[in-house]
Amino acid sequence: MLIVLSDLHFVDETAGKHNLPPDAFEEVFLSDIVELAVRKRAKEITLLLLGDIPDLIRSAHWFDVPPADRPWGENGLADVRNWRTLTTANTTPTERLCLRILGQMPASGHKEDVPKDTILYRNWEILALFRNLEAEIHQRMAAIQPGTLPPVRVLYIPGNHDRLINLYPSLREEWRKMAGLTVDTTTVTGNPQGQWWYRYDYQDEVSGVYGRHGHQFDLWNYGGGHDTTSLEAHLQVPIGDVIATEFAVGLVWQAQQMEHRIGHSLVERLEDIDNVRPMGRLLEWLYYEIEQNKRHRKAMDEITDAVVKNILNTPFVQHWRTPLTNLDEGLRATRGLRGLGDLVERLNTPGPDEFVRLATAVPLRWLFGKMLDFTDTNTLLQFVLFFMGSQSGSDDDADPYLQGAFREHIWQNNPNYHFVLYGHTHKPGIWALDGANNREVLYINTGTWRERIQRTTGLDLAADFIKLKQMTYVVIYGPEENGGWRGGNKAKGTPSFDMWTGSKLKHYR
Repeated sequence: MLIVLSDLHFVDETAGKHNLPPDAFEEVFLSDIVELAVRKRAKEITLLLLGDIPDLIRSAHWFDVPPADRPWGENGLADVRNWRTLTTANTTPTERLCLRILGQMPASGHKEDVPKDTILYRNWEILALFRNLEAEIHQRMAAIQPGTLPPVRVLYIPGNHDRLINLYPSLREEWRKMAGLTVDTTTVTGNPQGQWWYRYDYQDEVSGVYGRHGHQFDLWNYGGGHDTTSLEAHLQVPIGDVIATEFAVGLVWQAQQMEHRIGHSLVERLEDIDNVRPMGRLLEWLYYEIEQNKRHRKAMDEITDAVVKNILNTPFVQHWRTPLTNLDEGLRATRGLRGLGDLVERLNTPGPDEFVRLATAVPLRWLFGKMLDFTDTNTLLQFVLFFMGSQSGSDDDADPYLQGAFREHIWQNNPNYHFVLYGHTHKPGIWALDGANNREVLYINTGTWRERIQRTTGLDLAADFIKLKQMTYVVIYGPEENGGWRGGNKAKGTPSFDMWTGSKLKHYR
């Protein structure tokens, strides 16, 4: 029995208190899993954490160090170039701050010996549950139905917000210890007794499952271009990291510095930016927040001015280039286009990286700086949103993740695979892929357990937003896991799965 979770986004809470309550795991998730394991007669239990589990870039600690020591700064980029030779014996400035954000397992094993502003401390109870998952599941199963107990293991696939885990050997080891991960020749690349890295995909031919985080199909959050398989490609810095920290966390950090004169309420509202999905909606959400809080406009002008000017002066942003746009992308990604007109439009449309480089060139960087000086944020955002237009298409065939799932060679070349699993989008769902000979193949997105701020559907330019709490997990059963207290009625050797998704709306005092 394979249980899949993604996008938990454990943070150190320096940029907002967004972590999950332990009760969500102990009282809801674990109880369901134990009941299913008993009822389905599980032969083994594997918990697969499908990326974006610890979130290292959503931290205000990055503003404690010079820009050169951030992952997209001069020293951080040098670490990426030297990824093969990084060792625990000679850590770098960027690596040391990553460890500071993640935390380290104390020799005492006590939470009180961990710094409070770390991912480990703020998520201690849930991570302890992962570390002791087998004992916890066995105890609960034995109480329901005594008998042979299945082996239990926890596996991990990195995403984009936890990209830095796989870059540094010290982080790989610390994360293994704090999450109780299984590290052997079947779960990692390299030598488990020496230099090793977490794999970027999960392959289980017996259960018919292929999984990856899915950020490989997001040009903003994947720095490897067309190469979606190699380790080196996955370690490259995406511009989404810069946006998430320098812009999203930067807004919060700037507000925190001004809290004594702007009040805590504005800081709290800005902390919600962490849950806006997709990330392309950040500017719309910011415009919406300013419209809802006109008395904070002057403070928002000051905060946004500082953040945007900082991004415009970031060398990584000024030189960002991705092969996934313009001519190269137009020739490659022809599936989903409705005809020659769409292809011509794709070829003649500059990619987002070209717009970014244009905006950060010296003349326009100066011009944008002056616009920020003489224009309030609300007016400037109206101007930008007008030229951005609507990005909320509803055509599933144009979805890059659905296209990516359809093109996965592993299920197309092997009839034993029936499920393609991604996370990343925070939008759970199931889509049927077109397999030959009436073959059933499903692309399943595993959603998130985090609160999700989503845009309302409307015809006006000024969007509204609503917050929903979400929880999704997917359970894939092996061919011999029939189910039912009396043996079940599942056809022998056939694939089967359950997907559980819950949403909740509640306004707290």
